[in-house]
Amino acid sequence: VKPIHDQSPWRLTVLGRLVEQKGHATLLRALAQLKEYHWKLSVVGEGPLLESLKKLTNELTLSGRVEFAPFTHEIAHVLEETDFLLVPSHWEGLGIVAREGMAAGRVVIASDTGGLSETIVSGVNGWLVPSGDVLMWRERVKYCFEHPDEDAQLAEAARTYARDHFGVEAMAAAYCQMYEKLFRAD
Repeated sequence: VKPIHDQSPWRLTVLGRLVEQKGHATLLRALAQLKEYHWKLSVVGEGPLLESLKKLTNELTLSGRVEFAPFTHEIAHVLEETDFLLVPSHWEGLGIVAREGMAAGRVVIASDTGGLSETIVSGVNGWLVPSGDVLMWRERVKYCFEHPDEDAQLAEAARTYARDHFGVEAMAAAYCQMYEKLFRAD
């Protein structure tokens, strides 16, 4: 796995369907206020908002910084090329993409909603930001740009947390505990 920020510019990624739920517009508006930093955003996914998000990107004069890429099954490769995985969802069930980012040892910045807030402990293994809050998204991304040593620590903590909680061994142990309880309940 490549270390966090081993090259310039900062590499940001948002993965998911291009639908209102995923909060792409909030993220673009926040990043538009961080033009003084050297970053690139990959928007990976497909959906009905593709054209409106491209239009918003142009309106915010972010065209040279934002690339739109179609959905891919090669998530590991995408994450390998990422410093920060951004999950600006307005609502989310489980938050599988965030978990994949954590397992890849990437800094995950996500909305404080649904399963995301059950997975990420803000400031410990990633960052949580109020959903839809452009100002707070801007401030959190800016903070990460300015604290690369802390980013590396968060990324490692995320990887460890994912291994301990979502890995095959952890899942198998949880199933064993569940079966033991079921069969001991005489």
